[in-house]
Amino acid sequence: PATPFDPCHPNGERKSRDELEEEALEEACAPWLRRYMSRYAFPCEICVLLSGLALIVKCLARLNVEIGVFDDVEPWHPLFWAALCLVAVFCVVDAVMLGSVGS
Repeated sequence: PATPFDPCHPNGERKSRDELEEEALEEACAPWLRRYMSRYAFPCEICVLLSGLALIVKCLARLNVEIGVFDDVEPWHPLFWAALCLVAVFCVVDAVMLGSVGS
């Protein structure tokens, strides 16, 4: 993606890398956030984040059952842990693929 900053001074001389980095640091948050959210990968990143959070919540809920916090609930081990492992693998694959697309 093209940078929103002009790489040249008004006199036509190229700016140094330090000057461009300084401009980027001085940029307001709203334009940066708008550019970040308008990327094509942003919805996929949100899906990966939500899947990861759901995975953590389900894992902690299952561990509560496993250690007996909820005494009246029957543990159902193999199918649950297999599904949890599959979701975790998909989350990692999504994150790796998004990382390779972004760079």
